[in-house]
Amino acid sequence: MEEKALVDQWLEVESHHFNQQVYNIVLELIVFPKLGKQTDLPFVQSLEKKLSNVLDVYDDRLSKSNYLAGYSLTLADLRHLPGLGYLTSDAKMQHLIDARKHDKAWCKDISSRHSSHKV
Repeated sequence: MEEKALVDQWLEVESHHFNQQVYNIVLELIVFPKLGKQTDLPFVQSLEKKLSNVLDVYDDRLSKSNYLAGYSLTLADLRHLPGLGYLTSDAKMQHLIDARKHDKAWCKDISSRHSSHKV
């Protein structure tokens, strides 16, 4: 039960804190310009700051375990793959991950797995 609770907790963090910021960054930097709309740079900067705070929490957690919910890869980690892909490749914000030692190692680990390439 404790392991499931940890997974559920990190799924909530991903949904309400990580993904929310990434989604809005992608809209502002990628989608809106393709629709002919102007990017709101101050808004993007505020989103980047919020996301940085979330990534600091992740880095602290990942300094204590290999994965968000412990020492095994779980859905809590895998659910981050799409957002991390958009953030690092499409939005060109790899620096947010690279600035944090444990986030960087975690991102490399989960994104380099054979199963993640299939997805």
